Amino acid sequence: LPVGISGIVLAAAVAAMMSTASGALIATATVARTDVKPLLARAFGRDSAETEDAERDVHSDRLYVVVLGIAVIVIAALLNDVVAALTVAYDILVGGLLVAILGGFLWKRATGTGALWSMAVGTVVTLGTMFAVGDVLANEPIYYGLAASLVAYVVASLLTTRTPAEVLRVWDDRLAGHDATVAEQVAT
Repeated sequence: LPVGISGIVLAAAVAAMMSTASGALIATATVARTDVKPLLARAFGRDSAETEDAERDVHSDRLYVVVLGIAVIVIAALLNDVVAALTVAYDILVGGLLVAILGGFLWKRATGTGALWSMAVGTVVTLGTMFAVGDVLANEPIYYGLAASLVAYVVASLLTTRTPAEVLRVWDDRLAGHDATVAEQVAT
């Protein structure tokens, strides 16, 4: 391509990459703050209820983005190979998260604590096996991570109190496409 057009194409590619990275970082920070933090607080017996303060919420959101952004930069600096980085990410996704995600849809006895332990154990075992095997591209870490994740999910779910029936009903309604809040808003 001519010099001017190749510069525009390169700028467009960099803009698309930065937009995607920004969106992924903001989404990760939001999930960490609104979903993971309260679940961890409940798992350790702390009250996760916070007062509504928009200014503090914005500051907290920004802090999560900065901390997670630094973690991503460190990981990117340690992994110089794009294929290896994607492999590690997908190994963590499958070995650490798959059981908790599918279990939440399929097993009514599952609990949030079970999902949390499943994700933590699956991720640690996947990364540990990856390190022990010494090959980032190996498949064995996924298998060990899935097995450990499943055991942790079942054991932790059975050792904790059941999810309240009303919470399960709301979840089932959402899965069926009958969100109660939307129905109430439409009715009024």
